[in-house]
Amino acid sequence: MEDKKDIDLFENINPEDLQFLNEKKTQVSYLKGENLFKQGAFAPYVVYIIKGLVRIYLQTGHNKQVNIRLAKSGDFLAFSSVFGEIYIPIRRLL
Repeated sequence: MEDKKDIDLFENINPEDLQFLNEKKTQVSYLKGENLFKQGAFAPYVVYIIKGLVRIYLQTGHNKQVNIRLAKSGDFLAFSSVFGEIYIPIRRLL
């Protein structure tokens, strides 16, 4: 994984916070079509997309899905249960 200091978003973070992020980060790779988050599950983490495209959708019934948005490299994703009670599945597309 890129060191957080190499990402422009983190260039203004103070050194102590940057060190904390670098010590706590974990890089996970997903295959195309694999779920990052699953509807109804709890995920106490935030995802930063380094590379790829991620489809965010809501499962509305058997074999029915409503696309909410596409996330791309540079986007952060936080499963709704980190901040509230709504659960939305997220799947890698590319």
